[in-house]
Amino acid sequence: MKKILSIILLSLVIGALAQTNTFSPYSRYGIGELNQANFAHVNGMGGANVALRFDTTAPLFINVGNPASYAFIRITSLEVGANGFYGMYKNSSSALNKYSLNFSYGTLGFPIAKNGGACIGMMPLTSVGYNTESITNSAGIGDVKMIYNGEGGLNKAFIGYGISPFNKRLRSFRKNAYVKDSLRYSRSQFKSRYFFSKFLNDFTIGANVNYIFGSIQHNTNVIYPNSLLYLNTKREQTITMGDFTGNFGVQSAITIDSIYSRSTKRAIINKFVKNYLRNGGDPSKVNQIKDSLNRTVKVPKIQLAEKLKFTFGYFYSLNNTLNAMQSTYVYNYVLGSTGNISNKDSIIKISNQKGTVVLPLEQAFGIGFKKGERINVVADFGITNWSNFKLLDSKTTYQNNYRISLGANYVQNKQGNYRERINYRAGFTYNTGYLDLQNSLLPSYFISAGVGFPVGVFAERSMVNLSLQYGKLSTENTKLFTENYFRLHLGFTFSARWFQKFRYD
Repeated sequence: MKKILSIILLSLVIGALAQTNTFSPYSRYGIGELNQANFAHVNGMGGANVALRFDTTAPLFINVGNPASYAFIRITSLEVGANGFYGMYKNSSSALNKYSLNFSYGTLGFPIAKNGGACIGMMPLTSVGYNTESITNSAGIGDVKMIYNGEGGLNKAFIGYGISPFNKRLRSFRKNAYVKDSLRYSRSQFKSRYFFSKFLNDFTIGANVNYIFGSIQHNTNVIYPNSLLYLNTKREQTITMGDFTGNFGVQSAITIDSIYSRSTKRAIINKFVKNYLRNGGDPSKVNQIKDSLNRTVKVPKIQLAEKLKFTFGYFYSLNNTLNAMQSTYVYNYVLGSTGNISNKDSIIKISNQKGTVVLPLEQAFGIGFKKGERINVVADFGITNWSNFKLLDSKTTYQNNYRISLGANYVQNKQGNYRERINYRAGFTYNTGYLDLQNSLLPSYFISAGVGFPVGVFAERSMVNLSLQYGKLSTENTKLFTENYFRLHLGFTFSARWFQKFRYD
């Protein structure tokens, strides 16, 4: 049943990839509007994912934002999701409201050996969906109506693997640090080597191989509504793509499980003084005794009730050159009285013209903080070199985009009652923008909040994730559109022990 459920859910996702995910007029440019390449739980955290490491206790979430995190997949996890979108588009002369409902992703993650994990899945990469028009008056011709519309998008199928290559480093160091119960290093050497071993022990590296495929269609329609002297003209352009690309990432962490406690030292000294006075000691010597104890008593280390962990991450996406095919058909036509089109002649007809698309190089750095299994805070800074992006013979200019993301996840007690196991999330993302239209950049931001509900018979292993985003894309140029939108993400996480061989039936 689990296998059947996986096939059905993934088939639904594949079938839904052709749905309209955007209505933005800016999806006309480049390869379309970029979809948020995160799952519902990460979207609730503002999309911050480079240094994100979820807990190793169920339910286990998959972080596709950094393949190095796959190394911590300890039981099989299936994730599927959908999203609802409501967008408001407005400029100085028009306004439009649109909504849609689409499947978002389907992914399966599973452990490999004791120090690795793999992930396979599919999700929409970009979306194209626009329909705009304008009317201008040309001298000697009259009104000229321009209609632009497009549809389609690119999808991404991927397979990734993450591994912790030095997961036994700390155990080996502890085993070999002593010779006949005697420390073989000086105190400073021991501290530095111990710190380095812990850092390597938590080091993970991973990579994704992606197959980018899909088609994008752009149509331009020139209509002369009040003239019989000119034929209407339509251009239909279709770009088809199917090629491989890749990305990789690394993560590591520093765990703090004990700290030096000066308050504990003061408590030890005060207790000694109290016993001294209780046994008839001279009160006039108390200050002298305290000074002596301050010099001789070392600051003790105490174990923390909840470990503190600082996580670090790096992500790199290759600027691969992808093969593409372009077909262009330009023809003249007239409109009949009933609105039917009658073709007159073809001006250009080019089929399957080969070309290339150069993807932008992307890098991101992340840092995170975890307190036990209750609090998880992460922050990202990313750079995407859109200035190097090339799409066939397009002349559109792009600028490098800079991204800042911040997110947090809180759960009171993962092993407690139902209310205590609910996850609460919040986040924020800001992009400087990469489209350069009429000498204007288009910066954007969104804020998000989310919640995760344990469900099912095995409530500790499955979860429904909800996140709501409010975003805005704005510009000071009143001729360009501003976008305001709400996006609701719904995700399901199923975690269980699959592929397990039992000794006895």
